Formats: sequence, C-alpha cells, structure tokens
Amino acid sequence: MPQRKDDWYVPAPRVCYLSQKFVEHLCNDENSLLVTEIERVVFASTPPETRIGYATFDELRDAHLASLEEQRGLLREKIAGATARIAEETKVRDALKLLEHTSLVAREKKGRLEADLRTLNLETKSFSAERAKLADRHRQASDCLNALKVKIETVQRRKDELERARRELETHVRTVSLAFDKIKSRYEHLWESAVWDEIEPLPRKTVGDVVATLVDGCDKTLNELRVSGAPDSPTTIFEGKVRGFVDLESEVASLVKQLGDEKWTPKTGPVN
Repeated sequence: MPQRKDDWYVPAPRVCYLSQKFVEHLCNDENSLLVTEIERVVFASTPPETRIGYATFDELRDAHLASLEEQRGLLREKIAGATARIAEETKVRDALKLLEHTSLVAREKKGRLEADLRTLNLETKSFSAERAKLADRHRQASDCLNALKVKIETVQRRKDELERARRELETHVRTVSLAFDKIKSRYEHLWESAVWDEIEPLPRKTVGDVVATLVDGCDKTLNELRVSGAPDSPTTIFEGKVRGFVDLESEVASLVKQLGDEKWTPKTGPVN
C-alpha cells in the first residue's frame, strides 16, 4: 500500500537490482556472503516497529527464536518424560506378560501336581487297604502260630514228664527186683516156682515198654503238630486250612517281609 508524502516514514524501495557479477560473487563465496546479504536486505526492509528495538537481523532472529527454543525445550522435556513413561510402561507390560506366562506355567504345574496327588492318594488308600489286609492276615497267622506253639509246648512237657517218670520207675523196679530176688533166695523152698512167678513184680522190660510207647506217642504228636498241624484245634487253623508249625512260621515270616517292619515279627520263641 503506497504511503502518503506527508507520512514521516518513507519506505525503502522493495526491489534492488543486483548485477550478475555481484550475484556470482555471492554464490561462489564460501563465507556465506549471500546469506548475510539476504539477511541484511530483509532486515533493512523490515519496518522499525517490527524490529522492536533490535539493531541487527541476528538479534531480531534470536529474539523470535528464543520463545521457540524455550517451547522446544519444554517439548523435549515432555517428550523425554513421555518416552520414559512409555519405556516404564513397556517394561511393566513385558514384566506382566512374563508374569502371566509364569502364572500359566505355574497353574499347569499345579494342575499336574494335583493330578499326581490325587493318584498318589488313591495309591496310598489302596496301599493302606492292602497293608491292612496283610496286617490282619499277619495277626491271624501269628495267633494260630502261638496257639500251635502252646500245644507243642504242652505235648513237650508231657514227654519230658514221661521221661522223668520212666527213669524213676526203672529205678524203683530195679530196687524192688533186687529186694524180691533176696527174699526169693531166702524162702524159695516154701512154695513152688509157679507161685513165685505169680507174685514177682512187674518186669523191668514191661515198664520200659509201656512208658516208651507213651513217649513215642508224644514224639508222633509233636511231629504232626510241626508238619501237619492240629485239625482238632480251631485256634490253630489259618484261613480255613490246617497248617503245621513250620508252614505257619514261614507264612508269618513272608507277611513280615511284605509289611517291611520289624515290629511285626512274631514273638513265638524257639520251639524244640
């Protein structure tokens, strides 16, 4: 818009002619004289009120750029803060994904462990039931074994008493026979031989045979108890079968081995 002649300010011409030589000189100059010249021309064409008191283009440019630099600094700080938050959120998100994966693996492992535990519980119940059956069989077999042992000990005591009785009877018969022989030699003339034979004491051989027969019966009974058992004694019958002492003893030892505990060892003691 053209200015009036009475205005206090007369603007500089908007167009300035530059010679070709000058332009080439500016364009070929390594010291950026073209930029400097352009800045000078721009500043010269800038109205004074727009220069806001600055004397050079550099001062004016710096004044305009200062606020932009400040804004850029603020924006950089915001960007840096946002970048840090993004990095932290990314880190948290990655950690969350890892945690979710770990949780999933843990749940799967927990599921497997629970399944194994259920199987183990079933196996434990089965084992406990089987062990209870073995323990019951062991108790029954031990009771039968002990009952059979009592019978064997009873027969053994009878045999021992018979042996003692035989020894005492043989001693008594020898004493009586010697006394009878003395009496017979002194009074043999009083009656006939048939009478002496009739009143003669029981021969020693007869006494020994009678007692020996009883002792043999005890030995036979003891052998039957050890090998075959006692069919006439229900307390010695195991699981409906008549079992001998040796067989029952082997059965108890097998059950003890299956139970795997020394406390189950039967306290039957030695049997002769």
